[in-house]
Amino acid sequence: MSKPGNIWRKVHGKITKKPTNFSWLIEDKLAGSGMPTSFDELDWILKQGVTSIVTMTE
Repeated sequence: MSKPGNIWRKVHGKITKKPTNFSWLIEDKLAGSGMPTSFDELDWILKQGVTSIVTMTE
């Protein structure tokens, strides 16, 4: 992602403590989001019941 995109993700995470665009694709089974950029975001993801993370980047 571009530098402005990286900055946006970090600012969004600092304010909301959640990763960008998090949503369940299959309720409580499969979710998608932007890449977490802080421990607070990762902690929030774990509290949602997510137990595995797969990262797909170029």
